[in-house]
Amino acid sequence: QNARRRRRNSSPLARYSWPRRAFGRLIMCLPCAARQARAFGYTLDIFGLILVLPDYSCAFPALEQFRASYEWQEVPLAATVPAGLEIRLSLDGSHKRVARIPPTWRLMAPLGQGILRFDVTASTRIQEVEAAAAAHVQRISGVAVVADSSSASTCFMVWAHGERLRADFTAEQVRLFERQRRIEFRPRPCAGGGEIGAAI
Repeated sequence: QNARRRRRNSSPLARYSWPRRAFGRLIMCLPCAARQARAFGYTLDIFGLILVLPDYSCAFPALEQFRASYEWQEVPLAATVPAGLEIRLSLDGSHKRVARIPPTWRLMAPLGQGILRFDVTASTRIQEVEAAAAAHVQRISGVAVVADSSSASTCFMVWAHGERLRADFTAEQVRLFERQRRIEFRPRPCAGGGEIGAAI
């Protein structure tokens, strides 16, 4: 058995056994390899032959972003679903999916030296989020950021994607769930003349 193995390994074709297997795998992914080679200015040299790579395309159609709401909606097959949605799958073999924003979800946004955690519903107003931000900073810093604790005014504005969110709008109106990754709290003068806490 060892003698047969030595004879097989000493054969002139033995050294090409690995390239033959590699070539078989390469054929399966040649379109993608061709595109990558052209993109980086490479050529493919197989068995001493420079391959002229055809103009194959590996591009897949762009997946659309599913725009969720607080009502159940069917999700298209070629759509990406944002994290945090409630999803139901059909069991009748149709592979249909329906999704919605949870009736109550947790907003988590960096603020000061900590993270604001606030439960949001469709009817939650942005001014409630601003008030929660002021209370959060007051709690972690011990600095009064609201001039009058009984007042509903706060010392923060909520911004997302370079746009200030109106305080009298609801989370559903400003699509807060979609924008939660881009939430930014900016200080503003308090309505009662108070000062912004030093921790901001």
